[in-house]
Amino acid sequence: MTYAYRLAGEDLELAEADLSGCLAAEGKSDVEERKGRVALAPGLERPRRLARTHEVSEVVYRGVLRGLDFSPESSFAVRSPDGLEKAVGEELSDAGNTVDLESPEHVYRAYGTEQDLILGRQAADIDRGLFERRVNQNRKFSSPVSMSPVLARTLVNLSGASVGETLFDPFCGTGGILIEAGMCGVRPAGADIDSAMVEGCRSNLEQFGVLNYKVKEGAANKVCEEIDYDVVVSDLPYGKSSKVDGDPIDQLLEVAEHADRTVFVSNQSSVRGLRPEFEVYVHSNLTRRVFSLTL
Repeated sequence: MTYAYRLAGEDLELAEADLSGCLAAEGKSDVEERKGRVALAPGLERPRRLARTHEVSEVVYRGVLRGLDFSPESSFAVRSPDGLEKAVGEELSDAGNTVDLESPEHVYRAYGTEQDLILGRQAADIDRGLFERRVNQNRKFSSPVSMSPVLARTLVNLSGASVGETLFDPFCGTGGILIEAGMCGVRPAGADIDSAMVEGCRSNLEQFGVLNYKVKEGAANKVCEEIDYDVVVSDLPYGKSSKVDGDPIDQLLEVAEHADRTVFVSNQSSVRGLRPEFEVYVHSNLTRRVFSLTL
């Protein structure tokens, strides 16, 4: 069965990669096709893990609108970002169903044009506003350089970490990445050389109900010897306020040797000859660049 995913944000390549990571985490095949903001792919068991998708729909028809051979058997409503509500609603309506815009039994999503229509029965409407509850200023412990929950969740998804696997953040800071990992059913583990950050990270994890964590004080390349992990995801330290014992790149590469996949963020345009896969503009003085390693 094919599902339609309406992607969010300005960077559709990053949104598609976010979806691909979630598919990989569930052992599903990759995205089949993308038309504009709509990606076609297998269904996900945990669609609300997605960081950059508005809604997910099970595709029930694809083709020319006037050739539509599908009809709902109950009350329904049609939603469309492409202005197809009326035309599709008229084609779907018959004696066996009713249009109900207030509380329909099923919502159908229409994408494309009348000549190339993708029609799906909504399976998940993803409330991306929930990420706002976990922004820096809403945490018990915060830092001015903390990344957004959306980007943190994206990094977790890019790693392809599956439910039950362990994700290690060697420079965990306030725990933004670990919070998102825990909310995806991935076991969070972290290290930081700053004792205040370690305590703050633990406090933040517990604030959002993430309890099965391991967060230890110490250098990343030492703590990693005490933890079994599957993937590494981290935001590399930078700036005068960051505390690091040695070169963070050296430590990251050492930690990455024991991981299936490593995803990390740096403010540098290249890291040891490695070029970023994505760039996320934050403000005039900061662009976060996303890198990945498979060793």
